[in-house]
Amino acid sequence: MRVGSAVRLWHIACSVLLLVSGAQGALAGTTYGTNGPTNVNTNSQTTYQATDTTTGLLNDRIDQATGTTISSRPAVDLGGGKAAGSEPRNFGLWANVGNTWIRNSQPGVEMHGPIFSTLVGLDYSWQPWLLTGVAGGYERVDIYTGFNNGNQASNGAIFASYAAIRLSPNFSLDGQVGHAWIGYNGSHGGVSSAFTGDRWFGSANVKAKTTIDAWQLVGSIGYFYVAETQGSYTESNGNVVPSSMPYLGQVRVKGEVGYRFEMQFGALTPFASARLEFDTQHGEAPVINSAGQRAAVSEFGTTFGAGLKADLGDYTSLILEGKTTQFRQYFEAYGVNASLRIRF
Repeated sequence: MRVGSAVRLWHIACSVLLLVSGAQGALAGTTYGTNGPTNVNTNSQTTYQATDTTTGLLNDRIDQATGTTISSRPAVDLGGGKAAGSEPRNFGLWANVGNTWIRNSQPGVEMHGPIFSTLVGLDYSWQPWLLTGVAGGYERVDIYTGFNNGNQASNGAIFASYAAIRLSPNFSLDGQVGHAWIGYNGSHGGVSSAFTGDRWFGSANVKAKTTIDAWQLVGSIGYFYVAETQGSYTESNGNVVPSSMPYLGQVRVKGEVGYRFEMQFGALTPFASARLEFDTQHGEAPVINSAGQRAAVSEFGTTFGAGLKADLGDYTSLILEGKTTQFRQYFEAYGVNASLRIRF
């Protein structure tokens, strides 16, 4: 009896051990590789780049309005401009659109695809030195996730408010805060999923501008932050993916130079820029293989830009720009955007 009982206990113990180890293997197999859910590896980079596109479009509008940007006139003339003596046009109506293509080449995190964002907004100059505004828009992301031969797509609505204070004709402070409601859909190997994201973002900047003949120089320093809460969800194969919160805080230092050509209809100014980015805080990088390796994290990068800015008469301005993000290990991004502003 004692021998039989011992044998039965041994069989039970082995069975439990096999079940536990099997469960651990199943869990490990669903966090990376071909069975990994799409958002685990894409969270940090897609959330950041989507928000960077949105805040960049808002910054274009703020710069157009305050005048602390290449080629732009302020929303309300401070005296001496073409509109001096005329009735101020304190309202600004604007629209912009941008698209960014991202790529990560690190084995275990491979992904690429476009991020599209568009915004429309209205602002008002309460005083020659004070501007406030609101904006609303739409975002779409469509990423091929090579690490699991899958896809992650998302759509969302964006709302933001912003303000700018002109300390002088050449200096300004500005800030923005916004919220986005995002719906996600993922697929890989016949497995599908759906979940939601709740995103908050904001930035603040100090900017300065000076001119040397037709040359225009702009510098700024600021801080950017984004955090998104993503709810837990269950994939169609029963795999439970826990909730997560990708976040990023970043110090930014930017310089921009342009040369202004006066034209009969206004002015044209080709320009180039460089923005140094220092990540001060960020979410934990995901595990990407069975050895426990985590995805590479680069805490420094640079975004370069070049384009054309135009003053079309006294009350309309246009910006066309191309951008690229470089010097982040395994990761790069390329984007284009356009912004149109009308004062009335």
